[in-house]
Amino acid sequence: MGVALGLMAAAEQVTAAEAGLQGALHPSTGDWSLEAAAAHLGTSQDALKLFISIVLGYPFALFHRQFLYGKQPHMIHLYNTALGLWMAYFNFGFQMFHSLACVLFQFLVLRLIGRTITGVATTFIFQMIYLLAGYYYTATDQYDIKWTMPHCVLTLKLIGLSLDYYDGGKDKAQLSKEQELHMLPKELSLAEVSGFAYFYGAFLVGPQFAMSSYLQMAKGELTDQPGHRPNSVTPALKRLLLGMFYVMVYMLGKPYFPDDYFLTSEFANRSLGYRCLFICLWGKVTLIKYVTCWLVAVSHPYPLHIFKRLKFLGSKMVSQGLTLLFLAIWHGLHSGYFMCFFMEFVIVYHENQVLQLIEDSPLLNRLTSRPELTPVLYVLQQSFHWLFMGYALVPFCLFAWDKWVQVYKSVYFVGHVIFFSQILLMPSYRKLLVPKKHLKHQ
Repeated sequence: MGVALGLMAAAEQVTAAEAGLQGALHPSTGDWSLEAAAAHLGTSQDALKLFISIVLGYPFALFHRQFLYGKQPHMIHLYNTALGLWMAYFNFGFQMFHSLACVLFQFLVLRLIGRTITGVATTFIFQMIYLLAGYYYTATDQYDIKWTMPHCVLTLKLIGLSLDYYDGGKDKAQLSKEQELHMLPKELSLAEVSGFAYFYGAFLVGPQFAMSSYLQMAKGELTDQPGHRPNSVTPALKRLLLGMFYVMVYMLGKPYFPDDYFLTSEFANRSLGYRCLFICLWGKVTLIKYVTCWLVAVSHPYPLHIFKRLKFLGSKMVSQGLTLLFLAIWHGLHSGYFMCFFMEFVIVYHENQVLQLIEDSPLLNRLTSRPELTPVLYVLQQSFHWLFMGYALVPFCLFAWDKWVQVYKSVYFVGHVIFFSQILLMPSYRKLLVPKKHLKHQ
């Protein structure tokens, strides 16, 4: 999730120096450098570079479709690796060697340690320590576009690769349907690993996908028309136009709902109702930045993959909690990430309790099934969703403890109070509304 902030950082990273350049480096003076363009647009040079890189994925993909489709897979791997390395250098200079070192290390792990649990553990420990060290040495109190942004995508991708490679050495009877679909029974070449890691369509901000899908693409097998190019041009253009639409909506809406406003005395002096409403609307606008980056179907979400692998613990709640803890650490070391995913855990846990209560209670079941109440229930559901989506996003976007705690204090920790009180009261609700034969669900 955090990496998606990068694309829309263009609306949030105007520094005083950049503002001063807006007049001096206006394109009308003849200076068409990236620095001048960024100043004219009111953004940072890093954000503009990232946006350009993402949009260039479309002509790169079109070239692949027209001239490389059906060619030898090694040509596809080299093409993807070269473009990914160029993107890394264009955006981060010689800091591109961080990703290169981790990709080479991962290839050596696959070759030298092989399909073993030791290989998976080595991958997880090394890649996560490298990422967290990067977070530690580059951390600031705001979101910056730096090499750790694509590296967190790469880290999850390489951990997933090691899991799928490990599955390739198991008997099929031991695998789930999903594991069998993505397992890697054959040895991988350096070209395959690097092409997968640096694939230009996902290197900077994702999404995640499995190596098995990538290899199908390289062989020309990832198509809805076997033996022919996929019918992908029109869907891709629709996604591009929709993404650009969301960019415009975000850039128009964000000035009215800036993150910094939460920390002003003006916000603190507003009424409680206004502060809650602002959080609702701010959350909706902020969510657009994620929608903009991920207007694609994530065919292999590795966090879900990890969640399913924890089923041996025998508790869905524990598995979910550990998965969200991993995601918080994966995003960074700021306390805001941990609070955000903690709130997600609490909210999902409460929602599951409510759904189970409605299912077990004949009265609630009848009420929620009445068609005339559908509009009312929909309004309540959406109001609930808007408020607490924004509420949980506050620490995610403000990062630092003193900032997000200040915002939560201003609304008296309303989300925490509501959810924790309702979780504690749920046993009483069940006693009142659920027949005794269903109380085993309590």
